[in-house]
Amino acid sequence: MLSQQTKHNIVTTTRKLMELRSTEDATKQQKECLDLIVKEFGSDFETREYEFNGSPALVLTNAKSNESDIIISGHIDVVGGADNLFKPTIKENKLFGRGAYDMKGPLASALHAASEAVKSGTSKTIAILITSDEEVSGDGTRHLLSKEGYSARGAVIPDGGNQTHIVTAQKGFAQLALTVKGSSSHASRPWKGENPIVLAAELVQKIADNYPVPESSDDWKTTVTSTKMVSGLNLNQIPETATVYVDIRYTQESDTKKFLEWFNQEYHSVGSVETIAENGMFFVNESDPFVIGFKQTVQKSTGSEPIFLKECGTSDAIFFTEQGIPAVLYRPNGGGEHSDSEWVDIESLGVLYEVLLDYMLGADG
Repeated sequence: MLSQQTKHNIVTTTRKLMELRSTEDATKQQKECLDLIVKEFGSDFETREYEFNGSPALVLTNAKSNESDIIISGHIDVVGGADNLFKPTIKENKLFGRGAYDMKGPLASALHAASEAVKSGTSKTIAILITSDEEVSGDGTRHLLSKEGYSARGAVIPDGGNQTHIVTAQKGFAQLALTVKGSSSHASRPWKGENPIVLAAELVQKIADNYPVPESSDDWKTTVTSTKMVSGLNLNQIPETATVYVDIRYTQESDTKKFLEWFNQEYHSVGSVETIAENGMFFVNESDPFVIGFKQTVQKSTGSEPIFLKECGTSDAIFFTEQGIPAVLYRPNGGGEHSDSEWVDIESLGVLYEVLLDYMLGADG
């Protein structure tokens, strides 16, 4: 059973990390987060520092090489917010504030579990990959795996799922800028031009008709969501172009191609496309030995059998799929990520600690 001292230590580490405003543009605070982690846990591991495209990264490991039995992957960057969100508070056994759930709380639990496993003489080799660019690109994790060659029999990413659900699939995504062309004229003589805003509005409606909003996350299908429209410079002028930005979350690799084929056919004479960002799908075979072993550990630690889950969001898990490394997402109960009401359940942080510790001390898996 988790001791009160261990629970206190996890919450203390989480609060220290949360007080650092480690947003996209705050490299100094990102490094302070990583320095804090090295100071608190560095004596138990070999520490390796990296930097990718200006974003710092850290690896803690008890392995001699870049190969290990298990990787724990996390990030210390957070989205921005009001100053009060960086002053963590506790209410009704919940920790509130930026990063409590996404993902400084889960990362703190994982770090304490790994530290205790090493101190207890685990036979497993462990690598903890910590990056600072997950919210914007994920390049840090991608480089650590593909360029630096970190690999493992399996990976746990405490950035998805919950105490009773293990995530084994996430949608891929593509973010596109769809531009349609009209012809400019003075707004007082609209018959002399062709308004691309009208064309763009029709495009948005066609997308909504072709890709109706799912009823819930259980309605596992590709979505195409219009998220932004940009057009015009002057209030008295019909613009030359209008651009609609869309966010595609797909369940089949071919769905983005199908959407582009449709757009190019419908708007072949006036349309153009720019890809802003894209990422593939995350998936892992639920019968993989690592996945089964981790599921058994969760059941042993919690007393109930976890359920495999598909999620609509994306994470660094895709980079493990790309490298053929089995991975699962599993984290505490919480909510409100990227909002002013972000929270994590403190008891559930302890559950994550116990699950990871049990797995890292186990003989199998």
